[in-house]
Amino acid sequence: GNLANGVTSSSWWHQATRYKGVGVWPTTEDFYKEFVAQQKSDPDYVHASCAATVVVLQDAIERAGSTDKKKVRDALAKTDVSTFYGPIKFSANGMNLARDLPIIQVQDRQIKVLAPSDIKNGEMSLFK
Repeated sequence: GNLANGVTSSSWWHQATRYKGVGVWPTTEDFYKEFVAQQKSDPDYVHASCAATVVVLQDAIERAGSTDKKKVRDALAKTDVSTFYGPIKFSANGMNLARDLPIIQVQDRQIKVLAPSDIKNGEMSLFK
């Protein structure tokens, strides 16, 4: 309700983001719609990150042209893609490189994305 207006947070992912990329869900909206249709609830960042893992693995297998473990591992190490979850690129230690986390704010009962700039759909608002 209105008491949530102004609540601001960072998140690993939120369905209000508008990422585009490779895979079976080319946009955040595509993933969100299919998830809600199947699960009858909103996905959170855990659901999205697990689904994005499968997208990245499929992409790596396709680039490797094989399911051979070493070839897939090498392809994963070279991953640099955008997905419905956001950008995915692995560092030398195998972790996804730091990325700009979405900053979200409740405004008039809607979630607005304030940052990063390439997916933002709102400006910071101060509520009294």
